[in-house]
Amino acid sequence: MEYFPSHLQIEVVAGICSADCVMCTIKEVRRKGVLSMEDYSYILSKFENHTDKLQYLTLHGMGEPLLDKTLPEKVALARDKGFPGIGFATNATHLTPEKSLELLASGLNTIIFSLDGITKQTHESIRYGVNYEQVLKNVLHFIAYRNARGSSSTKVIVRMIRQESNRHEWDAYKTYWNDQLNPDFGDQVSVFDVHNWGVRQERERERERERRKHIDSIGCINYRARQN
Repeated sequence: MEYFPSHLQIEVVAGICSADCVMCTIKEVRRKGVLSMEDYSYILSKFENHTDKLQYLTLHGMGEPLLDKTLPEKVALARDKGFPGIGFATNATHLTPEKSLELLASGLNTIIFSLDGITKQTHESIRYGVNYEQVLKNVLHFIAYRNARGSSSTKVIVRMIRQESNRHEWDAYKTYWNDQLNPDFGDQVSVFDVHNWGVRQERERERERERRKHIDSIGCINYRARQN
């Protein structure tokens, strides 16, 4: 019996991200860059005669897909070629109103928003370098735009990577996001527990941040001593 995979994953952005997440191994990735439209089209051409066997086309890997300025065009190209289940996960930092409308018009089937807390302190302590208020605003605007379109088929998933530092927020997180989402579009709140490698990364990053705080405090004390 011939076997053909049901899930095709194309990494449009590799090794580049706008967040520094405690559980992520992106710094171990050697490849860096954005997949060109030419290479993307070539990859699609190898599978377009088998779209009937596929269920999903995922456009993320170890990188933030919204850093690819041609992402809406890539989604549209895959849609025009008949690829099903087109989606990607994002930290939503670069999800501008214009980008939201472009993605909704492109034929995107699913977007996964990676939010790891229901509070600013928790989310930003896990996804270092992001602004929780801006991310929240971007996600809520996307949902509002999608709802207003009515005919849009884009499903929204809000996903938490549950770990030691945010486990206590899961119930409140689930309640809040269930109130924002619309089951008529197939929306859902999702969670999965961080794997062992991610836990180790989280603890190592936390130790490094504590070390930096300690060094900064010593530097501050020394500076004040010199001023006196």
